[in-house]
Amino acid sequence: MPQSSVTSTVAARDIVKYSDSGYSSYNGEICRINLKVLWDSLWGEQVLDRLLAERSWPYGARQEAITLCRASIGAEISYEFDSLVRERDYLLLLNISVKDKSSQIDAECSINVEKGACKGLNWHTNINDDGSSPPTNPQILWLDYNSLNHPLIWRFWREGDKLEPSGMDGTVNVSDLLTQWKVPHISRNKAQILLDGRDKILWVRRW
Repeated sequence: MPQSSVTSTVAARDIVKYSDSGYSSYNGEICRINLKVLWDSLWGEQVLDRLLAERSWPYGARQEAITLCRASIGAEISYEFDSLVRERDYLLLLNISVKDKSSQIDAECSINVEKGACKGLNWHTNINDDGSSPPTNPQILWLDYNSLNHPLIWRFWREGDKLEPSGMDGTVNVSDLLTQWKVPHISRNKAQILLDGRDKILWVRRW
């Protein structure tokens, strides 16, 4: 095998990570293209071009994909059943048909009973009479159920949603929180919020 071909193959292994590599992937994800490694490699653009050519992307679309490497976060290029999305540190190649099939309707859940489950949220009430503090877990929210304004609403966040941070004056946009938390663009629309009966946001759960 020619030396250049060997070098290109090694570069491809460093640049392209497929969804079966052990990390938590998204619905429809095919692979991730590491932008830093791509930029640092002499073979970076060639690796990306070959990857897309093997998926039958035409030359023009492949050239457009190269420009996506330096585009703003959230920029996207699609060809047939593929979608290439610019994230902070990588390009995300998705199968659109799988992604669309797995998308959910933005339905609200009304919580007015002491135990239940809906849209990825499970809840139940406990009687804490020993004065101990509940365990700390960012995926679990502890509230005084009886002191809340009911019904509680569990839904996907929307543009314009604002949160009043505990111990701080004023409000902060949920969109700004997601940016601060570096939530990948592809996952932002999956973030959910819990509101009380007065539409006050009690919790933002990121994915």
